Amino acid sequence: MDVIRACLAAILWNYVNAFVMSSSEEPYFNKAGFRDCMEQPLLKDGSYNIIHTKMKLESNHIHEVQCAPDHFSGVNTIIAQSSSATVRRGIHLDSETAVVFKEFKSAYAMASARFVRIEECALSAIHHPHIVKHYCTFFNSASEKIVLVLEDIGDWSLFEAINEYPGDEYLFMDLLTQMSVTLQFLHSFGIVHRDIKPENIMLRSSNSFVLIDFGLAVELHLEDSTFCELPGGTLIYLAPELLDVKWKSKFFTPAVDWYSLGVVLYTQMTGQNLIPYDATEENYKKIVDMIRTHSFAMKNIENLNIRNLLRGLVRKDPSSRSSFQQIQQWIAENKHNYKSS
Repeated sequence: MDVIRACLAAILWNYVNAFVMSSSEEPYFNKAGFRDCMEQPLLKDGSYNIIHTKMKLESNHIHEVQCAPDHFSGVNTIIAQSSSATVRRGIHLDSETAVVFKEFKSAYAMASARFVRIEECALSAIHHPHIVKHYCTFFNSASEKIVLVLEDIGDWSLFEAINEYPGDEYLFMDLLTQMSVTLQFLHSFGIVHRDIKPENIMLRSSNSFVLIDFGLAVELHLEDSTFCELPGGTLIYLAPELLDVKWKSKFFTPAVDWYSLGVVLYTQMTGQNLIPYDATEENYKKIVDMIRTHSFAMKNIENLNIRNLLRGLVRKDPSSRSSFQQIQQWIAENKHNYKSS
């Protein structure tokens, strides 16, 4: 069996590399840069020293250009907004590069500087074809806000793709392959995303998926588990251990991301949410109770192989939840079986 598993793993990595190595450079994580960034001390006002103040662009080689408010144009149109940040689209004038600005609201940036910092530090340390590129960060003195300058991927997210192509098994296999190897890459360097959902997975024109929004990411500690004061994430995609009534005394692992990916994959296959309630205040208790106690049969997924995979990903017990290695094996065994609907 060990020989068979090794062969299947080798086959899978050839398949995975077709996606991951499609970039001009291999994925990498700048450990030293990440650590230096994370160790910047918080200032008295709750903010911290920004160190990625030059815009790094890739052409034939990496070069740095100025990153400051007056070096950008067309930044008035808001494309997304949340309680923590406003997202705008613009152009870097010197390089004519299309960019996206993630501008943190002052109250959030001060109260949650550690989350702003890990988003900047993680993205600035990562080069990966399935993770959004971070160009630079600046402080806008006029608005007194921290601004991340990111790659402009476009407007087509997995959310729209699900509405257009629910149940497409080619899309399912691509999504599973690309996002599983992306999450494993993050986890191997101690980063848990914690907000995996269709809106945070974008599609490039090349039909590759891109993970965005690291605003709730945390760094792992304590032998591959971590404690966080806030459960974070979007309710219907949250793993049950994050909703435990005693969660303040709990540690969690990268398994929370695998659970959320399982819920996303279920939605992609069915066009429906795994939790059959709207995420309203009135339904909050019902949703939490269902996530924590209900076993999902998923009988509306006719393909038994896919159904079994997804049930493994959304197991209540994180220690028995499907792992990256099990996902690898499943892909190697099933990648030739699916057709587009």
